[in-house]
Amino acid sequence: MNKYKKLLSNTAAMTVGQFSSKILSFLLIPLYTSILSTEEYGIYDIIVTTVTLMTPFLTLVISEAILRFAIDNDYDNRYVLTIGVTLVVLGSGVLILLSPIFSFVSSIAKYRIWIVVFFFVMNLHTVLIQFLKGINKVTQYSIMGVISTMTTLSLNIYFLVIRNYGIVGYLLAATMSHLLVSLIIIIYNKLWTYVVNPLSIPRNVYKDMLRFSVPMIPNSISWWVSDSSDKYVILWFLSSAEVGLYSIAYKIPTLLTMVMSLFVSAFQISIFDEFKKEDGSNFFKTVYTSVMMALLVAASMLIFASKYLAVVLYKNSFYSAWMVGCILIFAFVFNSLSSLIGTIYTATKKTSVLFYSTLAAACVNIVLNIILIPGYGLYGAAFATLVSYVCVWLIRALLAKKQMEKGFIDRNSLIIMVLIAFQIVIELSSLEYRMFLSFVIVLLVIAAAYKKLRNSILYDKITTIIERRK
Repeated sequence: MNKYKKLLSNTAAMTVGQFSSKILSFLLIPLYTSILSTEEYGIYDIIVTTVTLMTPFLTLVISEAILRFAIDNDYDNRYVLTIGVTLVVLGSGVLILLSPIFSFVSSIAKYRIWIVVFFFVMNLHTVLIQFLKGINKVTQYSIMGVISTMTTLSLNIYFLVIRNYGIVGYLLAATMSHLLVSLIIIIYNKLWTYVVNPLSIPRNVYKDMLRFSVPMIPNSISWWVSDSSDKYVILWFLSSAEVGLYSIAYKIPTLLTMVMSLFVSAFQISIFDEFKKEDGSNFFKTVYTSVMMALLVAASMLIFASKYLAVVLYKNSFYSAWMVGCILIFAFVFNSLSSLIGTIYTATKKTSVLFYSTLAAACVNIVLNIILIPGYGLYGAAFATLVSYVCVWLIRALLAKKQMEKGFIDRNSLIIMVLIAFQIVIELSSLEYRMFLSFVIVLLVIAAAYKKLRNSILYDKITTIIERRK
């Protein structure tokens, strides 16, 4: 199959699997903001943030190794899956022993058992899903996404609307949905036949997988710092209600990551296959340019539409979150671009580069959060996130030039980025004609991106595929 056609095919399959669940999380925002207070939503988000922090430490980021080594076909898939499940079980056991430390955080002290349970089911689900992708069961992966969507919707309605369980209902819905999908995957694929005695697995398999995944631990922690540490700083300097407001501010920006995560999931498979080939670098650069232009256009349109979307999505005291969201939308552009460039380093197994780039950004993020949040509140947190993501993107883009024939930063892209930054300033200002000026910038961004894409090989390939199907 042609590499561009394969990428589009994988993306389509991933879209079916993930889009339904991603769009559901977006559409459920009115339900959450109408039933939960800002304080309750803030507490829930701190719980999820805490689980996310513990995951790389306790699982050694083994889920990434599962995908990479299952695709390789150089290792027995029974060993690959067994190692993944074993580390999740061991990590959960360690978390049980560590759970008393959560008593020192008053807002989540009474939910410490939930933290352990949620950790286990979430990471088991991740390992199984990564394994499905690794053994090329993309269609089944898509079906599991649809099932996850249906169960999450049903359980949220039952526990939040009918039973009115509040935060516990939210946690119950998420936990039971992960667990149900995991059980279906296990039963349908008879995955118990893949599980062997962990002690019987050759030592070199452990060594190779951990050599790949362990360097990603600092990278994952650094991403956590860039993504989530601001919530703890907000909790410290402000309140859990402000955490809830800031968490909701992330929801509109996640429209970008929602689509981008689908693409990166498919692109990981393609880049692993294509990167070693002679024209692998040209393939990557072509895809990267096209994705960057699409992201910039989408960001500009979302910034313009944010306040209107907020009217529908954000109920009660959550409405003002759209203003902070404008900055976060721009930040998530650089987050997505960094993730895309990061596939170069996973394809070449040079994962240490991921660590150094995200570590630098994490340091910047922490320092700026401590400096800006006390004086500028949620705007300071959002600006710190933007700067940290820009740092990751710049470092990875500059270092990746050693792997590629061409660079990732060009004048046209920088001009578009400046236009979007100016658009954010306009949207947050009190100018009388800010809506008109913002719309003009949207049109300018679209025109500039289209001009750039017209010269893209991928544009020609997609056009050709469409024409053949007519």
